[in-house]
Amino acid sequence: MSTPPKDFRYFRLNKVYRFGRSIAQTAMRFSVSGYDLESMVDRNSDQKPFIIDTGSQRETFERIRDILNINLQKRQRIAIAAPERRLLEGLHYYLGPTRTFFSTKNTSLRTYNFDDERRALLITTHSLKGLEFETLIVFGFNQSLTAVQRMRAEQRLMQNVFVALTRANENLYLIREPDCIPELRDIEGYTLSTEASPDEFDF
Repeated sequence: MSTPPKDFRYFRLNKVYRFGRSIAQTAMRFSVSGYDLESMVDRNSDQKPFIIDTGSQRETFERIRDILNINLQKRQRIAIAAPERRLLEGLHYYLGPTRTFFSTKNTSLRTYNFDDERRALLITTHSLKGLEFETLIVFGFNQSLTAVQRMRAEQRLMQNVFVALTRANENLYLIREPDCIPELRDIEGYTLSTEASPDEFDF
């Protein structure tokens, strides 16, 4: 195995998960291995996921913009994840390159420097495995999405959701559109209204 370069910026999960018990409880519903994730966390935080229900993709993009307006000032590791690259391309176009970093090749993630960049990383949920972030925004798990249908047919959908829900150390935002998969409809969390001012997204 080759030695990673000095600027290698992947953030590997430790054996002990860094998020709190509430997020662990949520993620366990999607675990295909059946192990007790809650017993593996090392924080007593009861921070629940933040749930935002939107009526359209445009509303989703607007809510993501509001979250970034607050969190990008904190110099945290921030990522926005979706199961299909097409959604990330649309979001990158909407938010612009000054707020988001989106690459056509996963290999370029190795040179992404969170200490220098004040942009959110756009990444597919498939590529999230092995990474962790202070703040993670997950969207796009819609029943009509080709990638979601393919993962369900291949019995990989629940594992993909599990990976996405376990990448946030502190703040996990889950955005659900009307076509959201039913498995995510029952998740409990802090519900944020779509009419809220950006200040509501400051935690």
